[in-house]
Amino acid sequence: KQKSVAEFEELGKEIMNIMPELSAKYQSIKEKDVFEVYKGKKGFKAMINGILKEKPKYWRGFGNLQVQEYFPYDFPHWFKKVKFMLFSTKSDVFLRRLKEARKSTKVEIISLPEELYMPIVWTLFGNNLLILIYEPDIIALRIKSEQIVKTFSNQLDYLWKKHKELVN
Repeated sequence: KQKSVAEFEELGKEIMNIMPELSAKYQSIKEKDVFEVYKGKKGFKAMINGILKEKPKYWRGFGNLQVQEYFPYDFPHWFKKVKFMLFSTKSDVFLRRLKEARKSTKVEIISLPEELYMPIVWTLFGNNLLILIYEPDIIALRIKSEQIVKTFSNQLDYLWKKHKELVN
């Protein structure tokens, strides 16, 4: 019995000695930054469906609701619980997209001058920065990086707040 107790105590000491190393390895396994490129409508859909599993609450950035036009049947399902906060340029095309998008999604817009038209979109969606090119083919760059998302989020929040102060 004494021998078993001594072996048990020795095992406990060994475990305590390797715990810092195990903890360090566990911390290093935490999610790494992700940089991915998706091409075409199928790739875009796969990316969005993957992100939706994280249950993001916002789609925030600069764009003209191109996603609503390119995916009119998927848009209401993807974004019915997602709030859109966009800096956008007003045009007839944009206003048509906005009217359609608001049927299923809460959309808040800050209008920018037409000369700032954005054929390339950047948006924060959950813990991701998406850079989206819709023409000639859809290409999406997904960056999942806490540091990058935080940087863009801080900038966007600052601009949004400044605009709201100017309006009020």
